Amino acid sequence: MATAIDHNGGPMDVNAQPAAPSRLRLVAIGATVIITGYFLIESMLYRGLSEWINEWQFTVFGQAIPVITLMLLVTVFAGPIWLIYWAGTRKRRREAAAVVVPASDDRWRRGADRFRRLADGTAMVLAALAIGTLVWGSIVIGNAGRVIVAPSAPARPSQQVQTVVGTVDPRLAAVVSQGLLFSERTARYAPVIEPGVGQTVRYFVELPADPDAPAVDLSRPNLLFKGQLPGAARILFERSGVRVADERYVIARDSTGIRTPYWAGALVLLIVAVAAFIIARLQGRRIRKIVGAGPRKSA
Repeated sequence: MATAIDHNGGPMDVNAQPAAPSRLRLVAIGATVIITGYFLIESMLYRGLSEWINEWQFTVFGQAIPVITLMLLVTVFAGPIWLIYWAGTRKRRREAAAVVVPASDDRWRRGADRFRRLADGTAMVLAALAIGTLVWGSIVIGNAGRVIVAPSAPARPSQQVQTVVGTVDPRLAAVVSQGLLFSERTARYAPVIEPGVGQTVRYFVELPADPDAPAVDLSRPNLLFKGQLPGAARILFERSGVRVADERYVIARDSTGIRTPYWAGALVLLIVAVAAFIIARLQGRRIRKIVGAGPRKSA
């Protein structure tokens, strides 16, 4: 059993000392990774609190910086955990100020193994988030309907293809750029003006980023996605006097533009998960190497 010397010079059982805050540190690190992964998904998909803060930045400053939004959210949600860890560390240091503790192989091994388990757990959580993001995107794409846009209702409505009665005005198109992992995606969204609905718009057509590119043929069936209009586009429309309905839809030629943010977000999470998995394997190898070499010598 390892012993320590107290301030009176007598032996002291190491196990009787206050537990080191290493576990709380690992919890803080793990929680920070998970929180960062979650809000990274929100930022990539432009949803939830990330959407709200980005829209506030856009309204107040005229532009939104997703990196600042991510840093703010991680600080707000992970900060209290680190404050608790910091308070525990200070208390630990005060209580152990007069205690001299020799090196302990067992304590080192337990701490190193906790870090390995943390890295393994982080890899599994992030991999699960990546899979969830892909599944979520697949559900959104799988639930897409088929739609045509016509100036008047057809004489014989189709049961398979929905008809949106209205006209598309490309002059009112909003241009939105979305930062992805290694690139930036630009898209244009034009409102469908429905007769009798006034200025409230429910449908938006995704146009090619290049205005000179061939226009979308709306007389042929296209895909209809619910709730996939970027928040920045909604702000631009409302600033131009176009009211956007709470329940809104995007009409697109294919699913590429809708699918890309989901895939990009999943790829980021998967890269970090693989990095955490590699760190866990290296840590396990280091533990086996040091433990196999015999007890460490005290300084």
